[in-house]
Amino acid sequence: MSAAVEYHYVLTLSGTTGPRRDQVMVGTNGVVELDPATSTRAGVCNELIKHVQDAVLARTGSLLDDPNIVCVELEPNQL
Repeated sequence: MSAAVEYHYVLTLSGTTGPRRDQVMVGTNGVVELDPATSTRAGVCNELIKHVQDAVLARTGSLLDDPNIVCVELEPNQL
């Protein structure tokens, strides 16, 4: 059984928000713990997109619709 490893991520998304469907670009960064034996890139990416969408909703009261990845990086946190 593999041990969890810390990964640092940077994610930038573009999308639309609000009733006028304004174009926005939002981003975040942080650290996640992942088990390399069971994690997939697609699964991690989907979780991070959902995290950003939840943060936009909490800050603005509007959903981030049609998210498109502008930039994503996911690397082990150890240098």
